[in-house]
Amino acid sequence: MARRIKTLFPATLPFAQPPPRVKQVEARGQTPFYILAWRVHNNKLDIIDHQFPAVDTHYEKCWHATMAKHAVRESIGEPYVMTNILCDGDRRHMYFITQTNLHPFDLTPDCLQVRMAREALEAFYLPYVDDPDDVLGDPVWYRVGPFKDATPKET
Repeated sequence: MARRIKTLFPATLPFAQPPPRVKQVEARGQTPFYILAWRVHNNKLDIIDHQFPAVDTHYEKCWHATMAKHAVRESIGEPYVMTNILCDGDRRHMYFITQTNLHPFDLTPDCLQVRMAREALEAFYLPYVDDPDDVLGDPVWYRVGPFKDATPKET
């Protein structure tokens, strides 16, 4: 088992509270790598083969089709898919990533980058019929890596 590094940075952050840039040092320590993504269980994807390469390729094709449909000429980052971001062996969830904290960013829920990534995912996202609240909301910031949540030292 891999050693888990203790961190004071939370495992998730809401869209509106982005993390500092990766490796930036502040009171909580060095900022870990975060992704801005939608976390989706693989049962909610409307494709026949739930293998990772097929999902990744399908998402990329949907994204390019969405960009062509809206005739987007602006250069925006291409989204991608990851599994197992916590190194714990859970491969049932996929993370549809639109941004990371590696580079400076200025995102809003209705910005072009987030809208195009969401629309591409919605092309094959299949919510449960009996759950009206099962919709894609805003993406969430997820911490990536083998971390263990630490508590601040009491004085």
